[in-house]
Amino acid sequence: MDHQIDRDKKSSKSREGSLFSLCSYFAIRSILPLLLLATLFVPASNGTHASEPRQMHPAMAQRIALMNRQKEAMELLSDMAAGRHVFDPKLARAARKSLIDTTQAIPKAFKKNRQGLQSHALPEIWQHPKDFKARAVTAHKAARGIATRNVIRLRKTLPPMVQACISCHQGFRDHDREFTTH
Repeated sequence: MDHQIDRDKKSSKSREGSLFSLCSYFAIRSILPLLLLATLFVPASNGTHASEPRQMHPAMAQRIALMNRQKEAMELLSDMAAGRHVFDPKLARAARKSLIDTTQAIPKAFKKNRQGLQSHALPEIWQHPKDFKARAVTAHKAARGIATRNVIRLRKTLPPMVQACISCHQGFRDHDREFTTH
């Protein structure tokens, strides 16, 4: 029994000058269960916000990636044509090839109606599939018609591609949402 008292005295002396001297031992013991209970009601954060979508359908992610590749190619060719980027025939050919490949893939990428917050696709795509496909074919032909040997020919052949993109976006793309892609 004396050993128990000696241990209690030693432990109380060791607590002096520490955090335990500021808060009583019993106060901490009564707060601890409350803190543990509070953690049960606070949802764990996994790096996403409530406004962010949980998961994107793979087909929609591929479609967005496809449209982003087109955007990058068009920006490069437009910058070369406008003189904002030094004309490089190899880069221009690569961008043209990317546009040819991606415009050919458009009908397949939009075959099934996959919608989400990240998508700018309007339901009209699936309501008027023939019109949508015709515009994709027009864009594909325009991409094939882009000349990449020199900047003068690029400037003459790029406008039909720009017009094909604008035409499709006017009828089949929603522009109201910010901070999202296609």
